[in-house]
Amino acid sequence: MQFSPLFQTGPRVRPLAAPSPFAALAAALFVSAGASGIAGCASTGKAPSTPVTTSGEASPGGTSCKAVASRLDSVGVHVERASRATYVFDMRITNPASSPRWLVLPELFPREGKEEPAPGRGGIDRMRVDRLPGRGRVVIVHAVGPGGFQALLLPAGGKVTLNELSIGATEWNGARATAKIEVILARDIAIDDLPLASWVQGSLLADPDGDVSLRGDPIGRLELTKPLAPSLTSATFGLQSSCTSDTGCHTVSIEEDCRITAQAVLKHEEP
Repeated sequence: MQFSPLFQTGPRVRPLAAPSPFAALAAALFVSAGASGIAGCASTGKAPSTPVTTSGEASPGGTSCKAVASRLDSVGVHVERASRATYVFDMRITNPASSPRWLVLPELFPREGKEEPAPGRGGIDRMRVDRLPGRGRVVIVHAVGPGGFQALLLPAGGKVTLNELSIGATEWNGARATAKIEVILARDIAIDDLPLASWVQGSLLADPDGDVSLRGDPIGRLELTKPLAPSLTSATFGLQSSCTSDTGCHTVSIEEDCRITAQAVLKHEEP
């Protein structure tokens, strides 16, 4: 594997802020676009459908990120061991651009007090491409490593509801009242300076409107055009990445339009 010490991701990724002491009482979702404003609305019940109002400036290319995330609900958490848990969310995302865009989500939350793991904040050593069950054809790319991510390619104006989207957390100190998820709207993603699409056999473009689930097994898997790692099986994919500056990684670069931050009050029971 090849290693590069530099990873370009557009605007600098900010570490997760400590949750507000009032967040657990608010039961609300807030979305901020870039660094320019926050808005929100109430969310109650087991699995509410929460409309979200957003504010913010258009990206340099003219695309506004205000409508990228219209819903984020915490569903629950799977506690695997004391130092690791997987948080589960229902999320509705949209591509507001006039041409296809990648919607990029974290595979893991940043560690306590750190900026990584986070999309593009390092390299990757494993990648899997799944076709998800539900309404419409939707394909998601999972990449593991310090710069790991989950990504979907949506057509212009495309929308998708992701049910039971999982994001892992390691080395968090104590239970969290809230969690923030950065969503990147990107023109392209490159692995080792090659477009992500060139690594995959078959189309990655989703249908214009989808409602899919990430629970259980996918209905299909797209093969890679060449190996990304020496071996990759379903049993080993979820393990912590061995990709470091010493062992070498595949580089990740993300050509951003803009990003938003969505915040949800966490449910701590099993989903």
